[in-house]
Amino acid sequence: MNRYMPLVLTGLLFLVPRTIKADGFLYNGVAFAGISFPGASLTAPSALNNNGAIVGVAYIGNAPIDFLDQNGTFTTITGPGGSFAALTGINDAGQIVGFVSTFESFVETNGQFTLLAVPGSQGGEPVGINDKGVVVGNFDTTASNGSAIPHGFLYSNGTYKIVNAPGAFETALLGINNLGQVVGSDVIQTTTGTGFIGQDFIYFNGLFSDFSIPCPGAQITGINDLEQIVGTCGSSGFIFDLSTGSFTLVNVPGAVSTMPTDINDAGQIVGTDTTPEPSSLLLISTGLVGLACALRRKWLKDSI
Repeated sequence: MNRYMPLVLTGLLFLVPRTIKADGFLYNGVAFAGISFPGASLTAPSALNNNGAIVGVAYIGNAPIDFLDQNGTFTTITGPGGSFAALTGINDAGQIVGFVSTFESFVETNGQFTLLAVPGSQGGEPVGINDKGVVVGNFDTTASNGSAIPHGFLYSNGTYKIVNAPGAFETALLGINNLGQVVGSDVIQTTTGTGFIGQDFIYFNGLFSDFSIPCPGAQITGINDLEQIVGTCGSSGFIFDLSTGSFTLVNVPGAVSTMPTDINDAGQIVGTDTTPEPSSLLLISTGLVGLACALRRKWLKDSI
C-alpha cells in the first residue's frame, strides 16, 4: 500500500465504478447503529471518548465538513483560521486534536487552538489525545538522500518526546489510552539482513513490548484502557484483547467492508462501513480509512 496522503484535507473525491454507499457506525458489542451527518452523502467518524462524543468528517456534495456528534446532535468544527482539518482524537474533557493540509497540528480546547510543532520536523500529524492531555502522533525528518524518515512523538505541557523503536527504520504511533500505553508499528530488518518486516508494539514508561495480531497485514487504529485494540483485517474490522489474546472480527451486517477507527472504555467502537447500493456512481473519499484513524503510516507493514 502506498504511503497515506491526506487527500481528505483537500476534499479530493473519486468516482467509484460500482454502486457503493459509505457511512459511519457505532457498535456497542451487540448491535450496530448508523452515524449520518444531516444531508451528507458520506459520514466518516474518526474518534470517540468515554462520554460518547464522536468527531469525524462528512461530505455534503464534494465539500468536507468537520463535525462533533454528541448523542446525535451534530456541531460543525473548523481548524485554525477556519480551515478544514482532519480531526483525529478527542478526550473526555472534549479536547480535540487534528491537522490541516499543510501538516500543521493542533490541540483545540474550548475553541482555542494550541499549535504543535515538533522540533526539526517537516510537520506532524497527531493521532490521539488522552485524558491527561498527552498527545501522540507522527512526523518526518529528512534523510541525507532527501527521503522522509518517519518517527513518533509524544507531547505534553509544551514538551515533546521523540519515540523511535529500537533498531527500527520507521516508527508509527497509532493510539494512546489513559494509562499512557501507546500502540504502534515499526519496520525492522530481518535477522538475515535480506528484507524488512513490520512489528506491532506497546510503548509504556519508555519500554517497547512487541505483540502479534493473528491477521497478516492488520492495521491498528485505537486502544482503550482495557487494552482492547481495534483496527482492520482485510475487509473486516477486529477487536484484539492484548491481555487475553482474544481476537474477534467485527462486520457490519450487509457491508462489503467494515473499518473501525476507535474504541472507548465501554467497548463502543466507531468507524465507517461500505455497503452495496442500487444507484448510480457515488463519490467516495479516498481518505476514508486514512482520516478515520489518521493512519498516515498504515502502509508500514504492507509496503515491505
